[in-house]
Amino acid sequence: MVNRKRGFAYLLLLIFLVTLAILALEIQPMISKDIIREREETFFHILRDYSIAISKFKSYYGRYPASLSDLAVAPPAPRFIRKFQRDPFMLQEKKSDLVWDVIKKTGKHGGITSVRSKSEKLSLGGIKYKNYYYDESGVLKQIDSK
Repeated sequence: MVNRKRGFAYLLLLIFLVTLAILALEIQPMISKDIIREREETFFHILRDYSIAISKFKSYYGRYPASLSDLAVAPPAPRFIRKFQRDPFMLQEKKSDLVWDVIKKTGKHGGITSVRSKSEKLSLGGIKYKNYYYDESGVLKQIDSK
């Protein structure tokens, strides 16, 4: 009689573990999407920060920055960006490289007008991250990939 109860307890434990594993498999995709959504939010926030910094630089100097490092010039010149942020979708790259692709304008007042990702990954909306950028007026745009 004692062996039957032990066998029954093991069977219940096995059923419980299988049920727990199935639930974990159901929840895992939702957690993954939440992580990607959080990275996307960070990504768009960083793009917006760079756009604002570039816009303030242009307002102050009357030209676009020649490089991203111009945005963090030490005093007495104002600092337009506090910290250079890395692309959340290119984190595996070297730490010395910020891994942003710059969009430049040529001419007398030319320079960097925006930054965009180099990532080939697709966003939750189905568009590659490298196709997103903020234009000169601060509006989020997409580069046509055709």
